[in-house]
Amino acid sequence: MSTSIRRWPERALRKAIVLITCVFVLLFSVDNAFSQSSGSAGFDLLPRAGAEIPFGPVTDSGDDVYSVGFSTGVLADYHLPSSSKLSLAGSLFYHSFPTAADDRLSVVTLGAGPGIRFNPLPFMDIRSGITAGIYLGMREDDVGLNPYADADTSLEFSLSPGFHLNIGANYTYYFTSYEGSVTDLYNGMGLHAGATIALGAGSRRSRVEFREIRFDPVFPVFYTYYDNHPLGNAVIRNGEDTTITDVRVSFFVKRYMDKPKLCTLIDSLKPGEEAQAPLYALFTDDVMNITEATMATAEIIVEYNLKGDEKDGETSESMRLLDRNAMTWDDDRKAASFITAKDPMVLQFSKNVAGAIREEDRMAVNYNFRNALALFEALSLYGISYVIDPKTPYESFSANKFATDYLQFPQQSLIYKAGDCDDLSILYASLLEAVGIETAFITVPGHIFTAFSLGVPPSEAKRIFQYEDELIFQDENTWIPVEITLLGTDFLNAWRTGAQEWREAEKTAEARLYPIHEAWKLYKPTGIKAAGSSIAIPEEAEILDIYTVQLDQFIRREIQTRIAALEDSIRRSGNDPKYINKLGTLYARFGMHDEAESQFRQITKGSRPYVPALINLGNICYLRDDLDGAMDYFQKAADRDAKSAAAYIGLAKINYELGQHAEVEQYCAKAEQINPAYLDKFSYLINRKISGSARASSALYKEVLPWEDE
Repeated sequence: MSTSIRRWPERALRKAIVLITCVFVLLFSVDNAFSQSSGSAGFDLLPRAGAEIPFGPVTDSGDDVYSVGFSTGVLADYHLPSSSKLSLAGSLFYHSFPTAADDRLSVVTLGAGPGIRFNPLPFMDIRSGITAGIYLGMREDDVGLNPYADADTSLEFSLSPGFHLNIGANYTYYFTSYEGSVTDLYNGMGLHAGATIALGAGSRRSRVEFREIRFDPVFPVFYTYYDNHPLGNAVIRNGEDTTITDVRVSFFVKRYMDKPKLCTLIDSLKPGEEAQAPLYALFTDDVMNITEATMATAEIIVEYNLKGDEKDGETSESMRLLDRNAMTWDDDRKAASFITAKDPMVLQFSKNVAGAIREEDRMAVNYNFRNALALFEALSLYGISYVIDPKTPYESFSANKFATDYLQFPQQSLIYKAGDCDDLSILYASLLEAVGIETAFITVPGHIFTAFSLGVPPSEAKRIFQYEDELIFQDENTWIPVEITLLGTDFLNAWRTGAQEWREAEKTAEARLYPIHEAWKLYKPTGIKAAGSSIAIPEEAEILDIYTVQLDQFIRREIQTRIAALEDSIRRSGNDPKYINKLGTLYARFGMHDEAESQFRQITKGSRPYVPALINLGNICYLRDDLDGAMDYFQKAADRDAKSAAAYIGLAKINYELGQHAEVEQYCAKAEQINPAYLDKFSYLINRKISGSARASSALYKEVLPWEDE
């Protein structure tokens, strides 16, 4: 068979070129008509070289016409904007083949055709395509221009977004004519290797600009706060030539976030228009492991729609994450995040102290007051010391609202056995909250200390406590201020000092009280992992001894003056039952039940017993678990005064203890007819949702006693 190059008939060649051109025009038209997907247009350059392995033709004697040759050239691949897979390619290659006649066939090909791309793995693409066009064949003095076709498949391995290595194989067929019929000048397989250079990356790259990026200091202790409060801001500018829509700005910090946080949605931005993008972050609790300030890489990501094409861009900035103990005093409520009532070490200390005084028979004294006193004295026994931090003293750092202070978590203060005023306030408040006592911070110029709620309205507190100026009344709640830096003295002294500091600052309107439960709505409590250290809680006997001394001292202080005044009123009135009953209730409210009983019995003898005293004697029997005696006194009070709501509540309480719920409802109904508000204090009597174990324990409710003054 002759291997000379024969020109393709000119008329047929023209038809082939027209047909190829029509195919390309049709593909572009379809692409523009159905540009609805999220693909992004781009332009890749694929230089490659390889070996050419001939399959044919053969000579008349059956020998191969060509030996293994080589090829080199470039493929230009245009990704269609309507698809993430389809592309159009153009190619220019040079091929050379040794022949059996010891000369060489040289071929230059120029072609184009469609391709398709798959992405089976994140680092690898598969590209296949068909190319058709014309070639210029040259062998010695023989030259011809004819059509060719090529099918190609290659694997691309990504080294970077703009650069890939590729290997592949192709099959090529060069057409020619022989004795008036179409035949092949050459056909064979090629093996090639090369690169893919994403020159088209420029067309896919976002032209949205990031400007004026600003980060505030990031405090790990407030890591949940940043989910809906910005930690910084960025200005984005539309640098595209047309309006962009559905703009989404996200924020991400590697290692400390699980995924980017969507921060801002913008409907549209015109060319050149700018918009503010507040930055939010949903941090993981890994930030609470930061013990020294550190730098982290933050990514700001923008995604948007441009004429139906999804585009994205990002920028990286360094940001500073402070240590977990850091805080500024621009908002005093922030310190509430350090109050961790559920910390295991805090619970261990507070529950042990509360248990030590549980059996001490002073339940008539306010529960919150008793436990606050015991915890203060236990901290003194434990050896906690007030030490001013020389590096970050509260007095100077609170004046500079944006200076970074160092605050200890409660478990750290228990381990270190020392802290300044803010550290000790946090510790004391945490211990109180752990036993169910609501707390508050008090700030005065240059100082912070703690207050706890008595859990009673001002009207009730004024009946219990003699000195109103030692209490704080706010929002129908009663607070007791405690100067926590006076650990090592005694609770009553710390209370009087705290009250004095409050009064002096209040005169100049510089006193502030911040309830912790309100502060927690904004600054949630944030704990740290339990330390390996253990603490030696003072012995129960030691706690009980000092607690009893302090409580007795408080009771004497509260009642001595009032006892003298009431005894004087009794003498002046000629033993008026009203004043005798008041003296009895004074004793009763402070747990002095024998003294109280002696007063009540004086005015319940004879045919006209004093009804309030009958009720009070019933209460004393009830506290002593003498239910029969209590029932007798409450019934006498009801018989004597059918309009006594307190008498019916007393009867309901006794029947409640006996499990006679029909009678409970009957007596509660009578009390409600007389005084509905009075029954509210004892709602547990008619609340059937309370568990059986709770119903069985009268101790849960014995502190709510209707001591009758009148």
